[in-house]
Order: sequence, then C-alpha cells, then structure tokens
Amino acid sequence: MDPELIPIVETLPEFSFVDLASTRAVLDELAASLEPDLNGIVIERHSVPGLAGEPDVEIQVVRPREARPRRAALVTFHSGGFAVGSAELDLAFNVELARRLDAVVVAVDYRLAPEHPFPAAVNDGYGALVWLAGGGGGLDVDTARVAVVCESAGGGLAASVALMAREQGGPPIRMLCLLEPELDDRLGTPSMNQAHANVTWKRDQAVLSWEYYLRGGSGEPSPIAAPARQTDLSGLPEAYVTVNQLDCLRDEGLDFARLLLASGGLVELHCWPGTVHGFRVLAPGSAVARRAVELLISALDRALNEPASAPADRESEEQAHA
Repeated sequence: MDPELIPIVETLPEFSFVDLASTRAVLDELAASLEPDLNGIVIERHSVPGLAGEPDVEIQVVRPREARPRRAALVTFHSGGFAVGSAELDLAFNVELARRLDAVVVAVDYRLAPEHPFPAAVNDGYGALVWLAGGGGGLDVDTARVAVVCESAGGGLAASVALMAREQGGPPIRMLCLLEPELDDRLGTPSMNQAHANVTWKRDQAVLSWEYYLRGGSGEPSPIAAPARQTDLSGLPEAYVTVNQLDCLRDEGLDFARLLLASGGLVELHCWPGTVHGFRVLAPGSAVARRAVELLISALDRALNEPASAPADRESEEQAHA
C-alpha cells in the first residue's frame, strides 16, 4: 500500500452497510462540517423536472461567480454504494472542478436505495442531463461541452446514464469519467474475491449495495442497471477510467475499459498503484491523490476547452508525442 495511505486506512472507522440510518447520519454530519473555499464560487440548490412520470430531481449547482456565457458543464453523481451519501460530500471536489475548469457543475442528489431501488437513481441522473440539455433553467451552458464525472456507485450510474442516452438518442456527452466505478452485480471478478483488495470497500458491502439497489427486481438485471452486463459499448462517449490496485472493484473497471476499447471507443485508463477504494477522498493531500486529480482535470480541460478533433487526429497527435 502507498505509504501515505497506511496510517489513514489503519485508523479508518468501519461504516456499516447494514445500519444505513446510522451511516447516513454520520455522513450528513461530516458533510455539514466541511468548509471548502468558496471564494469566487456560487452554490445553488434547485429542484428540476425529472423524466415524464418521475418526481423532480434535487441538484446542487456549483459555478464561478463571474458571469460568462456558454461555459462547459459537468454532471456528477456522488458515491455511496447507491444507498448513502450526498452531493454535499463532494462539494469541495466540485468547487475545485468548477474553479479550475471554469465550468458549471451540476451535482445530482439522486434518490437512494433501498427506499428507491433501480431505476430511480438512473432516471434522476438521466432526467438531470435532459434538463441541462434543454436549457438548464437559464444556466447558459454550452450543451455541446458536457462531461459526466462520477465515482464508485456514481460511476456505475454514469455508465448507465450514458447507455440510456445512446439507446434513446439522448443528450450528447463529450466525456464520460468513471472513477473507481461500481458496475457489476455478479461480484465474480478476481479482485472482488481477493483479501488484499477488500480494504476500504469490501465484498460484503458490495453484496448489500447491489441487493439494496436491485431490490424488487426479478430475473437478471438489465445492462442499464448493471453496465458490466452490456456486451456492446459502441457509440459511447470518449471515456476516462480509473481503478485502484487494492480495490475489490478494480477488475470490473478494467473489464469495462477493455470492452470500451474493443467496441471502438476512445479510452484513457489509469490504474493507481498501492491505492485503495476512495483514496482521493480519504487522503486528498497525498501525492498519489494530487496526481490523480491533476490528470483528471487535464483530461477534462482537453476534452471540454480545446477544439474538438476526430479520433484519428488524436491518435496522430499521440503518436507524434510518443
């Protein structure tokens, strides 16, 4: 394990995925205690229309205070195993993204399982994306420059939303960022069953996570619910995928990235050595977390703020720099 992570992991309290009420209360208290630097940043809460027949969607908008038209936009779904967490916990990270990319961040507070099992969270995420593409309540974003940036269970929801957009001819997504994503309900990958990869997020928590999320479903879930079940990932946006060496979710992220490549997609893949699930949040000041954030922001800046080029052009540029 990365030496900077060892003392943090050794003192980390165990969050119960059996007692969800207690875990939610602890995370809400933690979110309330956070005080990110909001200099030059505006934070807004909105309820926006969901999909037809669905309730309104709760979002948090993070944007630069200085008015400027046609900014790029980022849509984010928080982590939490589909059952805990909130946009508030990601506020510091979303502020950094908004500030450094000069972008509008729309953080979706999707409905949580098991009270709201699939497809509630996916519908909330897709509804927010459709709302943004339809004008975004006057946010004045450039709807041709929208990225979806999500972590863990949020990464699974992001993949689901991208698949929905593909199938329904929905809003365009410029870049799909899946950070340590939770994608596979079958829980059969080597890393899911390796003791050294069950550290901060463990197999028993993943089991409960999927049980809560898929509660009430009959038969095998659809690829929209569990994106790892999709066998054809053609037509998805350019992707940025990260996995962690000591993470039980590692192999499902690697498998998804390989299938994206096999389906003709453009993929940037990073496997962070010596890291555990959630290391960026647990140890934001560590060297490896700082590198991870810098590379992510660099990829997003290239995708959103530089003139778009065709995949062939990008391959030529990469070969020229090799």
